Amino acid sequence: ASVTNPAQPKAEPKVKFLSDNPDSGYAWLERKQCQAYQGSGLWPITTADALISLLSRLPQRLNRPAPEETVKGLRIDETILPTRCEDLPSYWLMTSVAADIAAATKNEQAALQLIWGTLPVPGVYAEAQQYNNDQIVVMNQDVFPFLYKSTLIVDRTIDIRETEEGLEFDFSEAEFKRRIKQYPELVDDFARLMIALARQEDLPDMAPASDAERPLILRQVTAMQRFIIAHEFGHVISGHTGYGYRLLVLPQPGATFLVTAQGWDNELKADEVGLRLADIVYDKQKFSKTDDQLAFRVLASYSPALFLEIADALDDLILCGGSNEGSGRSLLESDQVKIVFDIASKRARKMSFSPSREEAVILGRRFNDHPPGWLRSRLIIDQGDTLWLDQNHAEQEVQFAKALIRNARSLSTLAESRMRAAFQEKTE
Repeated sequence: ASVTNPAQPKAEPKVKFLSDNPDSGYAWLERKQCQAYQGSGLWPITTADALISLLSRLPQRLNRPAPEETVKGLRIDETILPTRCEDLPSYWLMTSVAADIAAATKNEQAALQLIWGTLPVPGVYAEAQQYNNDQIVVMNQDVFPFLYKSTLIVDRTIDIRETEEGLEFDFSEAEFKRRIKQYPELVDDFARLMIALARQEDLPDMAPASDAERPLILRQVTAMQRFIIAHEFGHVISGHTGYGYRLLVLPQPGATFLVTAQGWDNELKADEVGLRLADIVYDKQKFSKTDDQLAFRVLASYSPALFLEIADALDDLILCGGSNEGSGRSLLESDQVKIVFDIASKRARKMSFSPSREEAVILGRRFNDHPPGWLRSRLIIDQGDTLWLDQNHAEQEVQFAKALIRNARSLSTLAESRMRAAFQEKTE
């Protein structure tokens, strides 16, 4: 939510900002944020007046205090905010996840000064950066609604029923085909969402989750948010931030990359650390009887793989114009297995992964400084299979989690012609 085009972002007189310390990472972040908002003509909500305006648009309920009284009760005049240009709703949402991840890093490296914030810059969706003594994790606020909307579309390809015992799911391939036939708009919604994010446009609206859908989508998106933020913290812990690493890189069409073994090693290492930190946070949660179901625990392990499968469609759209070159949808299964096995075996022996000439030819334009989303997804799936199949024998729960990943790939396949045509039309 934003207020439109004031001459300068205005703060309440008694609000204090962490960015007032010129040597802090917040000062660096504020400069980047203000540059971005000046270019867009929009400023985020940071003032009491803007909060009052936001509250006044909420549905009125009996005995709800007036917006002015609510803001007064928040004691906004005594608030300490990160920067003058921070988008507060996005920042608070990020903090709800990042604070737990930061706490989980204490045993990793005691001297780290971890801070975070949001940055509305096209092409930057999740980034780790260093400024003086501060390690900064930055996310674009579009990531949060994109995760929710894209995952909800995938969830709507299965049947979810509420029963007296809880939720029941039909995730068979036959059910996927039935729902696509009954609700063809799911394919269109998926294509429009991918195009909007790839073109850095406003994400399309869609119907919110129903009561039956809500328990599933909230747990999936929470697991994805944890992984994305923990992945960036993984770059910090592993000493990669001097290079400014990003989880999602959405360059302009035709961009070229310097491909190095270090780039792949760093990304895969950050994935490993991110998964471990996310698991630590999950295990510290307190669950109700309904929440602490094995299916939801397994789902949390595989949700990052679902996110990366969806991200693979973005990779294809941006890097290859939707041609499927080097994507998980077009490569032979034998080629995918070979590449995944090569990476896994080298990493098990603590060797640097140097892609072979043969593998570079197989990946084509997808051979760049970030491993493809489908490859990272399969590595996470293999890790989940080791935990939940080999050690815990949760066959039914794993089938459910992997069916959602399968459906995401099938949706991408069905939507690829729409995405390719729309993206190329907008690019010309």
